[in-house]
Amino acid sequence: MYKFIKVASGGMSFVRSIKSLCVVAVIGLVGCGGGSGDAEGTVDVGLSDSSCESNTSSSSAAAASADQSKRVANVNISGAISIPSFTVIDSDVNDSNSSAQSNSTIATAQAIPNPANVGGYVNAPGKGCEGNSYVLGDRDDYFSVSLKQGQVIRLSIADYKEQDLNLNLYDNNKVLVAASLTADSSLETVTVPSDGDYFINVFAIDSASNYVLSIGLAQTTTVAHAIANRPNMLNLSTDFEPMALVAKYKTSSSFSTSAASSFKMAHGFQAVAKVASSKVKLFKVKRTQFKSLVNTQSDTLLSAEQYLEQKLAQGTSATQREKLETLYAISTMSQDTSLEYAQPNYIKKILLTPNDSYYAKQWHYPMINLPGAWNVTTGNRSVIVAVIDTGIYLQHDDLVGQLIGGYDFISDVQSAGDGDGIDNDPNDVGDGGAYGTSSYHGTHVAGTIGANTNNGVGVAGISWLSSIMPIRALGIGGGSDYDIAQGILYAAGLPNDSLTVPPQRADIINMSIGGAGFSQVLADAVTDARAAGVIIVAAAGNEANSANSYPAALTGVISVSAVDAAKNLAPYSSYGTTIDIAAPGGDTSADLGGDGQADGVLSTLATDAGESLVGYYQGTSMAAPHVAGVISLMKAVNPAITPANIDSYLAAGNLTDDIGTAGRDDLYGYGLIDARKAVEFAAGPGNNTGAAELNVYPQSLNFGVTLTSFSLDIDKTTESALVVTSITSSEPTWLSVTPTVSGDGLGSYQVIVDRSGLADDIYTGEITVVSSNGSKTLNVLMQVAANSVSGKVATSYVLLINPDTDKVVDQYVANNPSGSINYSFSQAPEGNYQIIVGTDMDGDGYICDRGEACGGYPTLNSLEKINITSDISGLNFTITFADTSLVLLDAQGNISNQSVFTPSFMVSGKGLKLLGIDTNEASDTATFKRLD
Repeated sequence: MYKFIKVASGGMSFVRSIKSLCVVAVIGLVGCGGGSGDAEGTVDVGLSDSSCESNTSSSSAAAASADQSKRVANVNISGAISIPSFTVIDSDVNDSNSSAQSNSTIATAQAIPNPANVGGYVNAPGKGCEGNSYVLGDRDDYFSVSLKQGQVIRLSIADYKEQDLNLNLYDNNKVLVAASLTADSSLETVTVPSDGDYFINVFAIDSASNYVLSIGLAQTTTVAHAIANRPNMLNLSTDFEPMALVAKYKTSSSFSTSAASSFKMAHGFQAVAKVASSKVKLFKVKRTQFKSLVNTQSDTLLSAEQYLEQKLAQGTSATQREKLETLYAISTMSQDTSLEYAQPNYIKKILLTPNDSYYAKQWHYPMINLPGAWNVTTGNRSVIVAVIDTGIYLQHDDLVGQLIGGYDFISDVQSAGDGDGIDNDPNDVGDGGAYGTSSYHGTHVAGTIGANTNNGVGVAGISWLSSIMPIRALGIGGGSDYDIAQGILYAAGLPNDSLTVPPQRADIINMSIGGAGFSQVLADAVTDARAAGVIIVAAAGNEANSANSYPAALTGVISVSAVDAAKNLAPYSSYGTTIDIAAPGGDTSADLGGDGQADGVLSTLATDAGESLVGYYQGTSMAAPHVAGVISLMKAVNPAITPANIDSYLAAGNLTDDIGTAGRDDLYGYGLIDARKAVEFAAGPGNNTGAAELNVYPQSLNFGVTLTSFSLDIDKTTESALVVTSITSSEPTWLSVTPTVSGDGLGSYQVIVDRSGLADDIYTGEITVVSSNGSKTLNVLMQVAANSVSGKVATSYVLLINPDTDKVVDQYVANNPSGSINYSFSQAPEGNYQIIVGTDMDGDGYICDRGEACGGYPTLNSLEKINITSDISGLNFTITFADTSLVLLDAQGNISNQSVFTPSFMVSGKGLKLLGIDTNEASDTATFKRLD
């Protein structure tokens, strides 16, 4: 990062560099004192130590003037620095050279456009560097904006390792609708629940940091998908148990009684897990253990505890408050060095779309060629399928003889509904509580896998002879990650809270359950079970979007989406990059068979009165047991099949009918389960060749207020044949695609928007590209506005640098620029130069560090050395805010530590490394040179 000299100014100003009084060298030595004179009057550029520097100097102007007298005045340099229209500056940053207009309350919220890229700064009183807000603080920034459902709001935090910021979203009635407060993370995200006017709130409890707030399209790309679902995100909208958490200790030794006592005193949480030797613990806390402080002071003078108490009460319900308190406690506990992790005890819900209509018969079995599989095998009693669910109604007439011993792992007595905690009785006593009829969801799932078949009554199961192990982990209101994880461990024959294991572990686990929130305790249990040889199948979710649902999205789990009776993706089914396979889930809103019955999945059910029934449900919960049942038939003919075998068979196309685009796609994975194909193949797998896939750029389009056309490039990933078969627009009245290609359809297209006749508003649409092997959908955003919007950044400092000598020759200051910065350097010596511009919102005396706006000529990631021997103008470039939280994925789809900006430049540690600026050591420290 660069340091610069600040001189108070009422408008545009030109400031000469002065000689350093103190330079911090990269080796860590600090030397202070006068330096030798320089013939050019320039200033050495050194490494930043990220400390706060003086914002103004009474001698700066005089020194600059004296410095100017030493120079040879023979070259004039000028240009314009454009500010993108979507760029916005927080109206009250800390830079003393920037004017400040408070946006610290909802009443004074700063209006911003949509989409937008907002650079800002918040700080608690006395935190950060001296400047506009240092003494009284600027904890809150509020922004008013009109948003669309599904838009993602991203808060990129500059100094997240040392400081933490949080993100709240309030509706137009000042009611909290979303919140994100993840500790030790550069990113907070919330999703807009519906169209409307909102207030976005960025706030700091006891810290100070720059930030970049981004509002954009609803994201479906791989990178955005990974960001939104990265581990350890703490979000109010996810479903978890209030006043409880799951934590794991780092040490291999058991968690002692004395350690438990110390932990309780430090954090107020009491361990309730039964296994004393377990490093993973479930903790609970009572409301009275949280501080409740009364606010009697002005907002600007609140302590951190008082401010947090005020924040917890702002626009929240009682349940929201408890959930927020839990998340704040987890955020604090995550800093405990004795813990490997601390996270919410997420609740998983039954993946069932409610209905009250009658359903068709078992049309879903012929769809997957099940009768053909039965010609090979009807199953084997030695194959065990564990059903982790609400339990099973053990007395069901059509399940008699199909069930073996299981366990009840619901630890919360109220949720269990059976009067105790965990026990060896997995009978489903109902999950309706006092407010509704029970679902007997696990009973329905079990019937699909293995109901009594060919017995003249009831329904058929996929495997006539497989054994079903009932494991109860969901009760009234759902089930927690911790309880589900214990069920997984039990089914796999591994140590668990029951202090027992089954006589024979399960071969397959079916989990027709799911919910938001990555869970490390659940992920660890899945990893351990898979290592023990268990094949794990889970429902993908009923959210009708690409958001991750867990446990289906965990590595090592077969994720199942749902199709309707026409083999199309069911309208409720989740989709996305984690989908592995599809199976019948039904659609009770349709009668595609034309038989006067809704197209539900028929299986076993029960009533709270203890009656055995059959009934129709829809959901990915119904799809998953189709896959688990077919795999049990495969194990019946080939017991040696492993989880890795299933993965390879699936990827090779040996288990499915590819009903989507050729190869894997985000709707159906590798295709619709084909029971006959899978069972016949189980004795001897083969290999299929891969195929080319679409490569489309860009993956989303934002036309803003003024743009009318975009170039869309379509290519393929391999040399195999690939043909674009169609390109369609979801909004043909204003969004169109004009081809400029022929033959196979690969090449460039022009995407055009027409705003004629459209009212002022934000418009969204989609462009779908379909090929012979896959399809891609691009989100499109366009805005109609009568008045043009000018981008704004904070006071900006343009540096003229001699790259041959690492000297900063001149500095130009533009106060509160809008639209563009017209800069000029006069009387500069002839020579080689580079030009860099940046802001200093946090007032630490450095530009281009995390969260600041930055730019360089011609681009920041490819600075050009300009040889100037005469006057030159037109050196134009752009300044913008860099999102420091962006990430790449590795080959397995996991989040990589590498920034998307590498190798051109890298947001790292305390500064921004520019291409073309020499570095003196390989480290995470700042690698900008600085002007002292």
